[in-house]
Amino acid sequence: MNCSKDFTPHLRIWSNSKVGCLKYRILEPVDALAPEIVFESVWRDLDAVKLAFGDAWQQSQLPEGYSALMTTYSVHHFFVGESSTTSTPAPADLE
Repeated sequence: MNCSKDFTPHLRIWSNSKVGCLKYRILEPVDALAPEIVFESVWRDLDAVKLAFGDAWQQSQLPEGYSALMTTYSVHHFFVGESSTTSTPAPADLE
């Protein structure tokens, strides 16, 4: 099974259907034979996540049928703040 080829199109459709999902990305391992991917989504706020997934917002929400294709899966939520942006700091900020 090619994780990226098999899952990517479905994850894109699924995430685009969720109100409040601002963006997502699919991370693939350097080893093309590794049977894993990481799906990361960024949401407007925690309320948007709770609205999209209801009481099960802290559980992994795979598109229908995906759990049968995977051996393990998990969900982790993180707050993203200004200090976690990917911009390059100005030289004065590094001192």
